[in-house]
Amino acid sequence: MAHNDSIDRFPRVLQPWHYTAMLLCVQGMAKREVARHLGKSYQTIKNVMASPLGKAALEQICNKTIDTMREVRTIAQLHAPEMIDLLLREARNGSESSARVRAQIRLLEIAGHGTTHTLVVDHSEVEEEFKDLGEDELRAKLLNKIKPVKDKGPDGSLLQ
Repeated sequence: MAHNDSIDRFPRVLQPWHYTAMLLCVQGMAKREVARHLGKSYQTIKNVMASPLGKAALEQICNKTIDTMREVRTIAQLHAPEMIDLLLREARNGSESSARVRAQIRLLEIAGHGTTHTLVVDHSEVEEEFKDLGEDELRAKLLNKIKPVKDKGPDGSLLQ
């Protein structure tokens, strides 16, 4: 009977949270902390790690032997809800304010509210100067513009 009990404690199929737990452990989080973050018992996390499926998945994660991008995408999709849940918990209840702020910023970025930077470059002067030149004339003029002036350094100051 004890043999069957030990088999029953192992997962038959790995769920998304199993992968999340393994990734967190591989990244250095203690099993007890993983259990707390995922709302599972320490024993459950231990059982997942000790199960044949868990050991095989851990080996793949540690050896980075996930074969195809499809597998990587599938695993990432499986972890996404748990990772967002962890970010939400950290954003609300993180022990350090800097960790809370980082989690909040990351959540905003995921939601599409990240910082945007717009750069507008006005080329009108350059276009006007070079618009009527052929390819050879353009090349000569551009090379002449970047040709170093004798007795002057790159900053324009006189060489000694």
